[in-house]
Amino acid sequence: MLASRLNALAHNNISFEQSRNIFSEAFINDWSSKSLELISQYLEVTDVDEKHDWLRNFFIELFQILYLPNLPNNVTIQLLAQLINELVQKSNDSSELIGMAFVSASSTYSKEDDNRLLLLAKEIPVLYDELFKFSPISSKLMTKDQMVLMRHLLKKTKFELKKYNLLFECSSGYGNLIALLYMAFHDIDKIDKIDFYSHELSHVMGKFSLDSMRSLDLILRISSEFVTEDYNFILKLLQATDFWPNEKLSNSNISNSDHLSENVIVSNVIAFTINSFAMDDPTKLDSIRYIDMCCILIKSKFVHFSHIWIKLSPTSKEFVKQLQEYQDKLEKESMQGVSNPLAMAAALSLEDDEDEEANGRKVDDNKLTQKSPNSSEGKKTSDDHESKAQNTTNNNNIDITGSVHILFLERLLSIGCYDAVVQIFREHPSLMSVNKLIPKLFARLFEYRINSLYENTCLSQIENLTGALKDTVNESDLISHRSKLINYELTHDPYETTFLNTKFKFFYEDWKSELAIIESIEKLFEESHSFFYTIGPYLSHATILLSKLVRLGISDIKDEKDDELRVSKIDKWIDYTRKFIMPTLPLLENCPSVATNIYELLSMFSFEKRYFLYNEVLSKLSKDDVNVKIGFNRAAREAKRLLKVLNTDNIEQEARNFSCVLSTNPLATLTNVVEQVENYDKVTELVIITAKYFNNFAYDVLQYIILQRISQQRNTVQDDGVNPTSWVTRISSFIAGLTKKCPNMNIDKIITFIIKTLHKGNIIAISILKELLHTVGGIRDLNEVNIKQLKMLNSAPQLQSIARSLIYDTRDQNSEQSQKLIKIFKEQNSLSEVIILLNNLILEANSLPLHYKILSSNCDELNSLLWSFIELVQYTMSKDEFRETIIPFRLLSNNHRISVPWLFHLWRSNIGSNKESNANIFLNMKDDVTFTDVDTSLIDYELFIYFWTFDLYNMHHDSALYKEAELILEKELKSETNSRKISHLKKQINELSNSSGVHQRDFNETTETLKNKSNTWENSLDEKGIEMFLQYCIIPRSLFNPLDSLYSSYFLLQNFEVEKLLEIASTLFNSDILGTLLFSCTSLEAGNLGIFFNSFLSKIEEIREKNGIDHPKAKDIYSWYYNFLKQIISTLLNNNYMSIRNGIEFMKYVTNIFPIVDDHIHLLIKTLERRLSDEKREDIKLPSTALLGHLKARLKKAKTKFDFYVLTGSEKESHDTYIQEVKEIEIAKSAEDNVKKQDTLRKRIEASKPSAVKSEISIHKEPSSVLSTPSPVNNNVFQVVRLIKEISYHISADNFNRVLSLLDDNVMSQKIKDLSKRTNSVNYYKSQLLNLLEDHFRNLSRGASDEQLELQLKDLKLLISKLDHILGRTSTPLYSENSSAHTSRYNRDSTNDQNIDSKRDFRTASNYRHNIGKSTIQVDQNKAHGDNRVPKRKLRIVNLYIQ
Repeated sequence: MLASRLNALAHNNISFEQSRNIFSEAFINDWSSKSLELISQYLEVTDVDEKHDWLRNFFIELFQILYLPNLPNNVTIQLLAQLINELVQKSNDSSELIGMAFVSASSTYSKEDDNRLLLLAKEIPVLYDELFKFSPISSKLMTKDQMVLMRHLLKKTKFELKKYNLLFECSSGYGNLIALLYMAFHDIDKIDKIDFYSHELSHVMGKFSLDSMRSLDLILRISSEFVTEDYNFILKLLQATDFWPNEKLSNSNISNSDHLSENVIVSNVIAFTINSFAMDDPTKLDSIRYIDMCCILIKSKFVHFSHIWIKLSPTSKEFVKQLQEYQDKLEKESMQGVSNPLAMAAALSLEDDEDEEANGRKVDDNKLTQKSPNSSEGKKTSDDHESKAQNTTNNNNIDITGSVHILFLERLLSIGCYDAVVQIFREHPSLMSVNKLIPKLFARLFEYRINSLYENTCLSQIENLTGALKDTVNESDLISHRSKLINYELTHDPYETTFLNTKFKFFYEDWKSELAIIESIEKLFEESHSFFYTIGPYLSHATILLSKLVRLGISDIKDEKDDELRVSKIDKWIDYTRKFIMPTLPLLENCPSVATNIYELLSMFSFEKRYFLYNEVLSKLSKDDVNVKIGFNRAAREAKRLLKVLNTDNIEQEARNFSCVLSTNPLATLTNVVEQVENYDKVTELVIITAKYFNNFAYDVLQYIILQRISQQRNTVQDDGVNPTSWVTRISSFIAGLTKKCPNMNIDKIITFIIKTLHKGNIIAISILKELLHTVGGIRDLNEVNIKQLKMLNSAPQLQSIARSLIYDTRDQNSEQSQKLIKIFKEQNSLSEVIILLNNLILEANSLPLHYKILSSNCDELNSLLWSFIELVQYTMSKDEFRETIIPFRLLSNNHRISVPWLFHLWRSNIGSNKESNANIFLNMKDDVTFTDVDTSLIDYELFIYFWTFDLYNMHHDSALYKEAELILEKELKSETNSRKISHLKKQINELSNSSGVHQRDFNETTETLKNKSNTWENSLDEKGIEMFLQYCIIPRSLFNPLDSLYSSYFLLQNFEVEKLLEIASTLFNSDILGTLLFSCTSLEAGNLGIFFNSFLSKIEEIREKNGIDHPKAKDIYSWYYNFLKQIISTLLNNNYMSIRNGIEFMKYVTNIFPIVDDHIHLLIKTLERRLSDEKREDIKLPSTALLGHLKARLKKAKTKFDFYVLTGSEKESHDTYIQEVKEIEIAKSAEDNVKKQDTLRKRIEASKPSAVKSEISIHKEPSSVLSTPSPVNNNVFQVVRLIKEISYHISADNFNRVLSLLDDNVMSQKIKDLSKRTNSVNYYKSQLLNLLEDHFRNLSRGASDEQLELQLKDLKLLISKLDHILGRTSTPLYSENSSAHTSRYNRDSTNDQNIDSKRDFRTASNYRHNIGKSTIQVDQNKAHGDNRVPKRKLRIVNLYIQ
């Protein structure tokens, strides 16, 4: 029924007309020009599939015109034939493609139309080949005679019979063919019997009428089993048969091929067989053998590659689509965890990875979700439909990495068919990313081409290597040696390997036969452009070739001796590296050795060129080039993963893995790592430990990335204006840790950055330098170091080592790293530059418009930094090196204006062989050196030089320190059993004893030298001389550092007699300079000054107690102490922050010895209590509280004024009165505190009461008791009664201001004030005051009558009647605010009194750092010359301390 219906439809010849896109009306009307455009359009099509589509559309529309009932007016069959002929002639395609399209389109029309088709076919002889093969009209194209002749020839050649195509159709024939082939391949002499076997093959095929293509298919399949060893026999056998083409094929693309039709059919057979492998596993050995054999046939020009390629499954369009999908998938996967800028935030958390894995499983589950086979739709589907759908699904989801296209390309490259496949890779560059084997095979071809050049260039100096070690055997008790036997096995793996005694060798030795050898570097440059354009950055997978290219560059540059030519070669290799080698870096995977080789070449370039290449990869290639971007992000993601799992527990195991990734691809990974270091403290140490395993490439890139990070414009200082931001601190610690822990880490460019940015005072440079000195140099500043340790640090080297260990100074352990660090500065000739820059920064820091606290902290930090740097320089360099490297003393002073303390600290130990010779050298420079802010004409020049030349080592020797150290070693020696350690300890004890003797000798020599000169100095130290000596010597050096402050004290104490020493002390204590110094100095300098005064005061007290100083001198010393205390108290009571803070810091060092007298301690305690009463700044409160506690503890053992010197009668009476006044003050203060507590309690009670009238508790306000509870009365009256009680109490206490404040009435308060001012009569004042208060209270009570109110008014009247003075004017009590009217016995003679606030010379304050004031020190002449009067003071001082 269905067949009849189809026949009816066919006979009806229904025409389905469609609109014509090619042969439109416009085309027909302008045939000549449009036809040329049409041909040009076809020539522009390059893809084979697109050509098929174009030709199909073209011929379908052409036949639509041909079969029109009436052809258009200007269209003829000849015109159509002419168009087809021109299309074939002008295109480079073979006639096969166009002819097959013609036959295919013509077959869609019925046979009744063959007349027109026949006429058209006769006009296009260029398509006869295809027409005779495939078209049913081929018989009509021949004449009758031609037909007879053809039949006769067929009979004669016995091919008229039907050929057997299927194996079962002629199993005996195909069996004979297979047997013959197996016999041939197992024949030992087969290579000599080529003609015989080829004749037998033809005979068997002809005898059994076997189909030639089926026979060829069998021949190829069977031959593939023997291709590993007999590929030469296969080629010769095929060449001897009729299957081999008579014309040579071109191995170019299809457009240039001129081939025989038989070999096109052969390509179909091969393609069909290769496609069949896709149904199974194409990577099986049988499949590999067959494809390798086909590749050999392609290389031998038996068949063309492009014919096979276009017939592989899937089609070209599908393959390109899959390739693009695969590329998109790779790029998407590479961006996971990297595209998000916060992806690296959680450095040590694995949650991100777990989320990604969960998301991946979710996607896979969605892909696998299908309809249930038991559903209704599934039941309706037939088995055929199910299989068809399954096949379609499989085709759509083909894994491109396992497709036959990729396998075919791999095997072609293995065989060496470069010319056959290069066009495919240029059309589809992403093929290189499918797997790692393709670029490796591609590079293998180029590697062979440069092997000869590589051996001649890089291996020419290597002698011929001997063979493998021979085996030693024992034969018949005779030892003999014989060569090892190596078995060779052929393999299809192109990479030859060796396993035990077996060496695997690639079976096809002719794979390199058509490869041209590169014999020169110039040829290498030329060929690299065409070759590496194809492989691109995937050259990274060919690590051997990459290493060889790099070594060629290294050898080429090293071998060039001429400097100009060498520079030219370097420039060429820079371009070569930039184009071909740098893009491979992001794609390297776990190949740190290759990266090391690459850096060996990069290291021959200048660092500017290297950094340019690094920047180009980071900022351009990694973002613009998709392939590089994929590798870049993959490496960053892997580094992130490894950083997450890195911790202190697994650091030993994971550090090497992490360093391997970072060393292989540092550009892609280290940026994120450094960012992590900036964000997290705990990451720093982990990365430093990992960095120990870095290669030089990673170290160089790391330095570049660090420079990139620290040179960015970011906030570097915290909001407090003092401390650097956390990222600056972390990166500084990281740099220092790398320098210390990683010997191969080079920070020379970071040092250059530090030096250059120090010119601008960069806080990052300062922070990095500080960390380098502390961590790498091991230098520890001397702040917060106790006196004992300071003395040990300036003793013999053995004691110095012990002291350094106590203060965690590790310079002795870090000597090697210190030498390396200073060497970098020395190579850059920057040691003196850094010293000068830091000194200039110190000077500039004093003039910045910032808060004093910030300026002080900055100055302290810079001073400590400069001191540490000089310490490291002096520790690591010998005297000769120091003199050769550092700018001379004279130039530093004259040209660079280095201050005196820094100048002598730098050159004191290095200008001569010993201190005395140093002093002589300095003395000889008198006319050549100008010291900054020092007028040497005002001071004895010799005293000035000797003072600044010597140090604490020469000025002090404490044998107890040596003995203590010896006792510790002897104790350790007694408990030691190891003989080696015992010997070492004995040696240390002997050295310590010897060094103590040497120190004692040096000390004695110094003492003797200075003793001879001290007489001269004492004569020069008149009043003006003492002032200049203090100004130019003692004060500057005491402020400089703790060691110098101790030295200044010892210099005074050991070189001057007691009388001169007391004279100097008088000037120092009475000069009122302390307040100025403490205001203008920094916190550390205040501490240094405290150390000086601590030592100096201790010696003064020792002299006073032991030498039996007479009464006048003792009184003078007491006066000095009192003046000194006044200066301290004035400083602490000052509202200026710097004065308060530095005063507390100063007292922290002095308070264990001063104040000495208990009265003075009491005054200082009261001062601190007052300061703490309204102080809110924690940095003031905490040390003040600690200082207060220490002072109170000292009171128990403090000396009284009677212990200090013997008092006269009047002095004793004055002192007793003073003690009584102090007690009164304390009682009044206690009363006032009690009142405050009562006020607080009252306010709490009032706050807790409801608004309604309730019973309230009446508090009877007395100094020592609470108020009683009143009886329930009217609330307003009760308030007035309570107010009267409070005012009565404060009138009795003479607290006038408190009375006025309680009235809470401005008019009334003003009346009482006016009454107190204008009234001199006490009686009149009392009566008027009583009237004012009584009227005020009665008005407040609104005229209400109450018993308690009347009683309180009566008490108030009685209280006022007893007053003997006017409130607020007379008989001012000790605790009153206005105490100026009251004069204590201590102030009877006030003409010589001084206010406690010292007069500050601010010009002195601004210049203290270098000159400690250009003005002279002001001294009270009476006190300086020992006035015997008792020191007077106003009682206001006492009052100030309690308020």
